[in-house]
Amino acid sequence: MISFYEDSRLEIAALQQSKNNMHFCGDAHLVLTEKDFMICAVVDGLGSGEGAHESADIVVKEVEKQKDLKLDDIMVACNEKLHGYRGAVVSLVKIDYLERALYYSNFGNISFVLYYPDGKVIQPIPSRGYLSGRVQKFYLERFPYEEGMTFMLYSDGVKKPPEKNQITKMGKVKEEVPSIFEAATFAQDDVTLLIGKLH
Repeated sequence: MISFYEDSRLEIAALQQSKNNMHFCGDAHLVLTEKDFMICAVVDGLGSGEGAHESADIVVKEVEKQKDLKLDDIMVACNEKLHGYRGAVVSLVKIDYLERALYYSNFGNISFVLYYPDGKVIQPIPSRGYLSGRVQKFYLERFPYEEGMTFMLYSDGVKKPPEKNQITKMGKVKEEVPSIFEAATFAQDDVTLLIGKLH
């Protein structure tokens, strides 16, 4: 299933599907567009099925609840909520329009790629581990915000993500993303692939 999110500053599309069309998807995503910022999350609960779905859902609800905090503090809150549950890996992106900055925080193997209009590509190496309630150290990275930049977040169910030129030359997200998603290849796993473009 493809979901679309849009406001005056950005367009986002997210493809999410469950492993073998199971009833429960162990992946989850969230996109919140506020007056002064946007926040999005891609979450992969450990394993698959209902237990993975439960952990991913806990994280998404906590991100929404704590959306005004810094991303590393949101990670702390999500980690605490997962005590006693299966656990999850998470990447968070927050674009602050007042500061003209993009913030990123990650724990586990959710990939993030940021493309600037001048051709520069930023792809941080994901942290190792997963949120489980155990005390962890979380990091926050800050990148300059520019109109026209695009980004991608995806879980490990994506075997081959879309090519750089497909993302950077994208026009209207709603019109072009379905064919871009079709060009990606996926594992037999829960899948989330989120693509965003800033105006």
